[in-house]
Amino acid sequence: MLRAEPVEGEPDLIAIFNAAREQEYGEIIAGCGEIIARIEAMTAAGPFRFHDLAEMDAELKQLSVRAGTIRALDLLGAANAGSALSALASCRAVLDGFAQRVYQTDIAAVTPSTGCGRE
Repeated sequence: MLRAEPVEGEPDLIAIFNAAREQEYGEIIAGCGEIIARIEAMTAAGPFRFHDLAEMDAELKQLSVRAGTIRALDLLGAANAGSALSALASCRAVLDGFAQRVYQTDIAAVTPSTGCGRE
């Protein structure tokens, strides 16, 4: 058997806990914004490189893992959870579009005389 009594100051504890999760979700949202901005800058500057794609993909994976960890801790339902998930989805969509450009650039670089990619 377990007997529990309300903790004095419970609303304050919940607010502190949620504020910490909000900050962490905010960092995920900001990280996604940074990745998108870098992809847009690379797209404007060209040419596209697989190294850039791999780097952005690794960063997005790190943000996704971190978001999963935060969600596991978010037992009280911080408000930014949905925004963080939306930011991750938007970032993935932008990265997927960038990947298509990188692959198209690589295919265009194939020379008919050698039949292979980069030299």
